[in-house]
Amino acid sequence: MILTLLRQLRYHHPRMGLRKAYHQLLPRLRAWGLSVGRDRLLDLAREHDLLASSFRRRPRTTQSAHQAGP
Repeated sequence: MILTLLRQLRYHHPRMGLRKAYHQLLPRLRAWGLSVGRDRLLDLAREHDLLASSFRRRPRTTQSAHQAGP
């Protein structure tokens, strides 16, 4: 049940972090009488490959906003 909710949320918001996702899922979980903490949800998401994909930032070495030549 928790994984189904998390999969639906990931489908609609693939880049949303888990902390924000937890706060969006919390009212539904409480309505169903489920008590799951943020860290347990993180463990579940990690076990089932439901974490948002991260990307590595690289330094920009070219200033493309400058005026090109005279």
